This record gives sequence, structure tokens and C-alpha cells, in this order.
Amino acid sequence: MSFRKLLFWIHLVAGIISGIVIAIMSFTGAVLAFETELVDWSQRAQAHVEVPENAERLTADELLTKVQAADTEQPATGITLYPEPDRAAQVSFGRREHQYLNPYTGALIEPGGTWMEDFMHEMMFWHRWLALSGEQRDIGRVITGICNLAFVVLIATGIYLWWPRRWTAKVLRGQLWFKGGLKPKARDFNWHNVLGFWSALPLLIFSVTATYWSYGWARTAYQNWTGSARPQAPQITIDPATVTGPKASLETLVTAALEQVPHWQEVQLQTGESSPPRRGPGGHGPQGGQAAAEPQGPQPVSINVRNAETFFPRRPDQLLLHPVTGEVLYYQAAADYPFRAKMGMAIRDIHTSRVIGPIGQILGALACLAAVVLVWTGFALAWRRFFGKSKRKGKPNATAPAAS
Repeated sequence: MSFRKLLFWIHLVAGIISGIVIAIMSFTGAVLAFETELVDWSQRAQAHVEVPENAERLTADELLTKVQAADTEQPATGITLYPEPDRAAQVSFGRREHQYLNPYTGALIEPGGTWMEDFMHEMMFWHRWLALSGEQRDIGRVITGICNLAFVVLIATGIYLWWPRRWTAKVLRGQLWFKGGLKPKARDFNWHNVLGFWSALPLLIFSVTATYWSYGWARTAYQNWTGSARPQAPQITIDPATVTGPKASLETLVTAALEQVPHWQEVQLQTGESSPPRRGPGGHGPQGGQAAAEPQGPQPVSINVRNAETFFPRRPDQLLLHPVTGEVLYYQAAADYPFRAKMGMAIRDIHTSRVIGPIGQILGALACLAAVVLVWTGFALAWRRFFGKSKRKGKPNATAPAAS
């Protein structure tokens, strides 16, 4: 058996075994590429407010006071502000719960329907665990992880099998673009080659980065590669003698932070009594994902600001400010991190193709949809290979005379 034929059978068997799961992950991946935009669209009525004439937005302190007076079930832990006049602010209650509030009146806005969020959660469950829950979720993770590795094999072997033996214009036209007027088998072969070529690179990136969430060894390897270059926010010690006066207002802290980031898109301010342990830019603690030790004594206030001028990675700039004076004690712009640290922060954006913005999301979604068609054409070609000939042999001749 030749090497090419061996790779063909590996490609065929891997596709038959993992094809359905790959199609599920690809379709859900195409939908999830626009998760943020679709959720924002579904909540557009809550996320925007009518701007009163000659009105000024309330300060962060006034907004927090209004929220505290609203007698919410949980205390507010953070406030997010936006520069657009008609954009509602957000107040956080813990890590996951949030609610919009009117930046001019401080009134909490009644939540809208969560149907899009629920739909996206369902897509994520299918994408990562095949919608299995409870103890069976681990089974789903194993299946998707194995099929994802099979997808890497399919892409690698597919590139080799696609590679023309003769590089002529006629051959390349048939492998780089669609042909019309073909019979079903030739059409499926043409589509399989064309879509496989144009989607190979993004699909390879998606499948390789997906191993980060499927396997500990892949996650450890990635963190080790980015870890040596991943700077950590410093543990700043504040002299207790400097915090005897009244704390700086939230508005003072926000103003000081925005002086460092004039072209801002979003500012996130912690309002709880204590902030969570600071982590590195990749979302991991200094010891491969473990949180830093709980700091002692007076702590600086942490503010994250999304910079409109930062293209890669899509992460906020981080600032630490003195809780009394409002002095900026530490400022780290996301754009100034070393390249490997940026890669550590951008793993999710790379996997979801958001790393290059809307164009990347569209191309990534199209590549995922192409993968669904690749599964379909692959199954069709496999079916004809195994059953097409025998089916034709067993079919009675239409021109033969009927038996008497």
C-alpha cells in the first residue's frame, strides 16, 4: 500500500467515525462566532436609553447610591460605564449577574427576555459537551476532544491528499473553484476539494486551539509557552498611614483612570469591599492557573478600561489606583504586553476568530459552515465507495424483458 493510499484510508476512517460530532461542533461554532453581537442585539431595548434634553449623566457614586437604595437581592460589586450618550450603564451583582441602569436617573432597567442568551448557552452545551449534563458532561468532553483531534488529522491528511500531482491551470481550476453541470459524485468531489482548500487554515487554527479546553496537557503546554513572558500585576503595598483620610470618590478614580486612556470604549470599576485576587493577562494566576495569595493590608482599587486603539489583544488596560488620593500606582496597557503574553490573553479570541474583528468572525463562521458541507460531501463519497457499486450491480436492467 502506497503512503498516499494509507493517508487516504486514515482520512476516510477518521471522517466516518468523527464526522457527525465535527458537524455539530462546526455548526454551533459558526453560531457562537456572533454570540456577543446577537445577545447585544436581543437586549438592545435595555442597553440603550432616551437622552433627556440638557441632562447630564450621574456620577459613578450617584449611580451606586441609587442602586443601593433600590433594595436589590444582592449587593452591587461593580459598575461598567460607556462613552456613548444613549448607552445604559451596567451594574454587576457577583461574577455573572448584571443589570442595566439608566445613566441619567440611576433607575434599574427591567431585564428583557433572555431567549438569546439561553439559546447561546444551549449552543455552547452542544459545542463542548454534546448537550450532556451532570456526570455525563465528562463523557461529552471526552467525545468532543477525541473528535477534535480527529479533525486535526483530517485537515492534515486532507491537505496532503488535495496537493496536486501536476500543477497545471486546468487541474488547479478544478480544485480551487466550483464547477457547474457535474453529476452528483463529481460535484461532491469538487465541493470537497474546493471547500477543503479554502477552509483548511482557519479550521486547523480552530481545532488546534480547541485542545486548550479539552486536554490538560495542551493547556499546560500553552500556558508554559506564554507564561515566561506573561507579566503579573504587582502586589502593591500601601502605607496604612496614607489611607487615614476619606476614600476617593468613584468619580475621582474613574476620571484619573480615563486620563490615562483618553480613547476608551468601556470602564469597569470594582465597587465591593474587596476585589478578587489579581491575575495575569491570560486570566491565570502566577502558578499556572492558581490565584495569587490573598493580599494583606490596604489595597489599591482596580479599574479595567477597554482602549479603542488596542486591536490585539482585545483585552482591557489595567490600572491600580490609591484608594484615598486617586493616584495611579500601576498602569499596564494591553497593547504593550510582549507578543507571547498577548497570545496568552487572546486564546479565546483566536479560537472564535474575533481576534481580527468582524471580518474574522464572518470568515470564521463561513469556514465552520464549510466544515459542515465537508462532512456531508465526505459521507456521500464514502457511501458511494462502499455501497454504490453493489447497489448498481443489484439493480435490474430497465431494458431487459420481464420474466414470464
